[in-house]
Amino acid sequence: MLGEEDEKLNKAFNAFKAGFADKLVKSELDIHDVSALAMPLAAEKVESGKLWSRLARIVLDKNHKIPEEEYLQTVSNLAWAFSKVNHTDDRDFWLFIERAFKTELEKLEVDDQLPKQ
Repeated sequence: MLGEEDEKLNKAFNAFKAGFADKLVKSELDIHDVSALAMPLAAEKVESGKLWSRLARIVLDKNHKIPEEEYLQTVSNLAWAFSKVNHTDDRDFWLFIERAFKTELEKLEVDDQLPKQ
């Protein structure tokens, strides 16, 4: 059982996380910010629905700015982060994730069919 001091620290940390999430909702973010923030936010269980909806909108609007060599890893990380916080009700975001994986798998199939040198 947590001691009184531990409970105070836990409440303070949760208040900090909520405040940080609110600041992020109001901040100018780009796809690189989302890519860098999503996994740590999910790992710390920052579960603000407003925040994750905002991050999803940014991904949908700006995913074309993800460098091709980082695309599959970024999409995988985003899928992990959004599922970790149980942000599963954004249909458009999850359709994007599904299409991204499908496209990457199709690229692998084409690569496998190319003659080896």
